[in-house]
Amino acid sequence: MINKYLVDKIINSFDKEEVKQLLKNDIVGDYWYDINKASDINTTGFCYLASEIYYHLDGKSKKWWFKEITSELLPYNGKHFFLQNKETDEILDITKSQFGDIEIPYHLGKSKGIRFVSKNCNKFKKLLEI
Repeated sequence: MINKYLVDKIINSFDKEEVKQLLKNDIVGDYWYDINKASDINTTGFCYLASEIYYHLDGKSKKWWFKEITSELLPYNGKHFFLQNKETDEILDITKSQFGDIEIPYHLGKSKGIRFVSKNCNKFKKLLEI
């Protein structure tokens, strides 16, 4: 079962500038931050972070597969992250709205392990006040 309260709290945080700043990092620079601002869709660029924080706050590997899609069907860099419930196979894609009407090929998703909580996930958790 999906924790709707937690999903809503995560989604509602994306319009805050201090949360948007988490899209900037040493690896991709301002890439996702700039796309988020230009698209005017608050979920844009947050797929990894949103999936990561939900994963850590709701059951981790006992409950969820953390999955990655790489597909030419997806815009930007063609990558997308989401969760899939291990028991029910239900998909949890917190940032699906960033794709509008594009049909996301979840069947192409491959499990990706998470061994630790990222620095940005810890910062995000503090900003969410959870």
